Amino acid sequence: MGTIFIILGSLVGFVVAVISVATGALPLMAGLAVWIASGPISALAYMFIMPALRALHRMSPSQNLA
Repeated sequence: MGTIFIILGSLVGFVVAVISVATGALPLMAGLAVWIASGPISALAYMFIMPALRALHRMSPSQNLA
């Protein structure tokens, strides 16, 4: 699941970079930096957000009480 998360993060970064460069909001090199940085940022998000979500899920009341 981590690989999928990182690939999707990189894809989102690519789309954001292309749109930003196409609209003129960012220069080409800054768009490239956004795309390159999106992979490691999504990996860090996966490492920190997913365990926190799992911990919150464990703290919630259990649905199968029988």
